[in-house]
Amino acid sequence: MTYRLTNDPTFVFEVRLHKPGKGVQIVKMIGRHFNDEDLKNLYAGCKTDREIAMKVIDGWERRYFDEEFSPEALEKLMSENPGADTLIAMQHRRELRGELILGN
Repeated sequence: MTYRLTNDPTFVFEVRLHKPGKGVQIVKMIGRHFNDEDLKNLYAGCKTDREIAMKVIDGWERRYFDEEFSPEALEKLMSENPGADTLIAMQHRRELRGELILGN
């Protein structure tokens, strides 16, 4: 397999979300790819994890959720589950930067 220098515009990644009374549930989301400069600009231009999550998520795998993806459904997920925005933003960043394979 050849290492491609250009990335796909989106990628699938796992997020561990906590559901009160049910524990941790692993879901798969579709994140947008950002190059180094665009990622720095994104973080510089956003004040909250919720803003970041709204800009980096492009969808989710339907089998993990009881609703189709939409910006409104993502907002509902974050409103109903405090801390989900931080988990989504953090995991997207870790996946994008390869921090998972680095062990950080």
